[in-house]
Amino acid sequence: MPLASSRSLMLEQLTNPLGGGRSRRPESGPGAAGGTGARGTHSRAKSPGMSVEVRPAVVADVPALLDLYQQLSGGLAPEPPLTVAEADAKFAGIAADPDRTVLVATVDGVIAGTVDLLIVRPSLTHGGRPWAAVENVVVDDRHHRRGVGRALMEEAARRAREADCHRLQLLSSQRRTEAHAFYRAIGMDASPQGFRLFLE
Repeated sequence: MPLASSRSLMLEQLTNPLGGGRSRRPESGPGAAGGTGARGTHSRAKSPGMSVEVRPAVVADVPALLDLYQQLSGGLAPEPPLTVAEADAKFAGIAADPDRTVLVATVDGVIAGTVDLLIVRPSLTHGGRPWAAVENVVVDDRHHRRGVGRALMEEAARRAREADCHRLQLLSSQRRTEAHAFYRAIGMDASPQGFRLFLE
């Protein structure tokens, strides 16, 4: 069974590169979050010579998402990959969940990375504040070290902060040492020890 390390981003920490002070509750009304609601907003980040746009995925993005997930698994996933038709049906359920957002990053209109964000609420700890988790963090091999991963994680942290989450966390396989260096660079804490159980 593969081991996993757990990494957390405490959203109150001002010294954190992704931090922005204590989380605030989401605003409402036409002026909030770009006037389209949190799930529909876009963000843009600029790197030298390129611009990265992060937005919620739509069903037309499913084939590109499947390609990215194949890169993430390295062809080692125990289950066969979903067909596009199967994935379209699964995506409809994901899109219907108000606390689940699959984000995609695009470079010149081409999908270059993705992250799956889940807001867990309500909670009986931390004063009742929710918490957030990210999964399936992957940047296309052709777009590494171009700011795509940072743009995705910044948008995930922004959305978690707007939902008043007190932390953002993820699990990452111990073999993904390059990814771990990236998570440390954006301010995530690697001190927790994570465990997981694969269910047949």
